[in-house]
Amino acid sequence: MKAQNNRQRLRERKKIIQEWLEFFLYLLSALIIAVLLRMYVYEFVQVKGDSMNPTLLNGEFVFVEKINAHEPKRGEILIVKYPEDENYYIKRVVGMPGDIVSVENGRLVINGIAQEEAYIAEDIDYDLSERLVPENMYFVLGDNRNNSQDSHSGNIGMIPAERIIGHAVFVVWPFSEIKGL
Repeated sequence: MKAQNNRQRLRERKKIIQEWLEFFLYLLSALIIAVLLRMYVYEFVQVKGDSMNPTLLNGEFVFVEKINAHEPKRGEILIVKYPEDENYYIKRVVGMPGDIVSVENGRLVINGIAQEEAYIAEDIDYDLSERLVPENMYFVLGDNRNNSQDSHSGNIGMIPAERIIGHAVFVVWPFSEIKGL
């Protein structure tokens, strides 16, 4: 009888250990999946500064999709890393590979056509001579054109495709400002 009780207790302990091990493996699997999703599929990025006013405000958080990061479309809001800098920057892509970009009389000009940009608050207060956007490079500007370090700045320049982290999909915080981009 005592031997049978010992075997019963041993089976119960083994079952408890097995259940804890299964729980730990499920938890570890969920953690690995979450990390991989964040590394390769999405991320949340906080807007820092006023360079994207009025579209994005300082302190807002945006949901960033990373899967199609290296195939941006004109007008998309991108999250990029500038050359020689590991910080994230949020800018709008205005020039695609092969485009000729300039700023004349307060207006962005792409391939000789002045652009209508409803998302900027004021005319641009600088001129920029024509720049050809090379292959695998993008010309990005902040929506607050007069208060943004971006591709028009000599120390930044155009952004290589591999420095694009993803594109902003929507504002997620604060809740009162949730909107699609």
